[in-house]
Amino acid sequence: MSLRVRRFLGILGLAAPGLCGAGGSVEFSVVDQLIRQQPAIHGWLSSSLVLPDTAFAEVRFGPHFKHLGGGRMGPYTFMAKPMASSSISEIEVIICTNARFLDKSGKQLLDSNIEDAVRLEEKLASVQVRDKRGDVGRPVCPE
Repeated sequence: MSLRVRRFLGILGLAAPGLCGAGGSVEFSVVDQLIRQQPAIHGWLSSSLVLPDTAFAEVRFGPHFKHLGGGRMGPYTFMAKPMASSSISEIEVIICTNARFLDKSGKQLLDSNIEDAVRLEEKLASVQVRDKRGDVGRPVCPE
């Protein structure tokens, strides 16, 4: 997703909390489809971690999105347990995505017209894994 779109959604979320809510849970299958875009990463995560049934989507589209209102968008966060015995009981996994907003013909919309999108297309940008026990601030997805 472009920096401009991220800023727009961030400002919109701050300026009008009722219009762009604070995310919500999604079925893990949504996140799994994104992770499968990178088979090596999917293989490592699924063979190393006990994956959950749900994840948290950081963005929820408000009603000003004509067709996507109520929809969710990444980044996605979930807690997972290592399969191997470890001193770490749970780790936090953040799935960062790049998003494209598309019209009914599949053409990418300009940032100024994303409220008219009929479809959202996300691509896996990065995966961050961290020990939640640390006092470190929240990871930030790359732009």
